Amino acid sequence: LQADPRSKGNNKVAAATGVVLPAKGVKAAENALRELALEHAPPSPLVGRVRLDVEFVLAAKRKVDRGNLLKLIEDAFEGLFYEDDSQVSAGDVAKRYAREGEPAGYRVSVSGCL
Repeated sequence: LQADPRSKGNNKVAAATGVVLPAKGVKAAENALRELALEHAPPSPLVGRVRLDVEFVLAAKRKVDRGNLLKLIEDAFEGLFYEDDSQVSAGDVAKRYAREGEPAGYRVSVSGCL
């Protein structure tokens, strides 16, 4: 999937109300990722345990948490590749910076898990 990976970020809590507010732009990033992944999704979501392998190729050197990158993709793939991200029970995750001339993006593999 070709797009500069974005992290889930940290939610904020409104001091006055205690309401949890998602990090700015997260929902739009999830929706954009879902759109990119739609053409690769199976006819119906996998059932049971799922393996999710992801390589994040970042466009520029920046400080970004690997766990937050993964959380965004896990949430974006709910309902497409699996019913719920709690099904993800195995997988490898890596992040690196794009080589010269290489586009930023995600390399993803989703499969059933024994």
